[in-house]
Amino acid sequence: MIVDQALKDATAELAATAGFVGELGMQRLRVHGQNRVFRVDVGGATLLLKRYFPGTGERRDRLRAEFSFSRFAWSQGVRVIPEPIAADYTRHMALFAFVEGTRAAAAPVTAAAIAAAVAFIAHINRDRAGLSARALPLAFGGLFSIAEHIAAIGSRLIELRERAEGLHLDSFACELIDARLRPAWASVAAALGDCPDPPAAERCLSPSDFGFHNAIIDAAGQLVFHDFEYAGWDDPARIVAELFAQPQVPIARQLFMPFAQGIGAALGLSQGFAERAARLLPLYRVYNCCALLTEILPADGSAAKRKRRRENKDARWAAVQKAIADLHEHESR
Repeated sequence: MIVDQALKDATAELAATAGFVGELGMQRLRVHGQNRVFRVDVGGATLLLKRYFPGTGERRDRLRAEFSFSRFAWSQGVRVIPEPIAADYTRHMALFAFVEGTRAAAAPVTAAAIAAAVAFIAHINRDRAGLSARALPLAFGGLFSIAEHIAAIGSRLIELRERAEGLHLDSFACELIDARLRPAWASVAAALGDCPDPPAAERCLSPSDFGFHNAIIDAAGQLVFHDFEYAGWDDPARIVAELFAQPQVPIARQLFMPFAQGIGAALGLSQGFAERAARLLPLYRVYNCCALLTEILPADGSAAKRKRRRENKDARWAAVQKAIADLHEHESR
């Protein structure tokens, strides 16, 4: 695919600020959400360009969040992320080191992978009391009480239902929300009534949307984590619940406690942390059902974006059905 010359020129300027000069080659790799991602070869180095497109009514600077988090982590000696190279906040673009490898999502999640994930979370939080860590923003939708977790997902359900009805979808989508997701949310909310809030001292730095769907296995066989647009301060229980609730890369149930207890031990959290994370898990299963449904709703925007939604609709519906089945299995236990 031909790359726009203006983008090439802007990329060359940005690379030059980091000392990478010379003939520049660019190859578009993929669409990643609202972003565009390119391989960049310049000055004997291979880099990755990420160009960020703010969504309608976007309230978060995703570029600044990702780059500041990556730069902080790199400064702490974290080497299981792509090195942040340079950012242009005016043009909404950033350069990172290019990591050769395969998608971690293609491989089963093992106990070793869980241990690597625990080590990553522990490393980024090693100096979370320091000034540079405290300067980082809240995670997107950072939640610090059980009531906030419940309310955030309840609001997501309301918004999704209103959007589905407004788009005049077939009745199945609305019935799915009314008959399965709302009752599931209400049941989980009631069950969480006696769950204690996390102590303020246990807030931690979170990659947000953390999981093996956002990881690469590099040439040395090491997991490299990426995509930190929503990173920041959050409840560590949300890290655990989101990892096991996300539908892209299923993880065996028996690995839940090793991960939760590993995070608890590494961050010095209270004794009841793993149990609180387990109690939040079904709430985030509801959340991910919402996210999957959102993906198949008709999209505003370019013709290309609408075409991608149409092409992926059958796969998305299958994913929704699988997520609902997982939710039902949890409820029946």
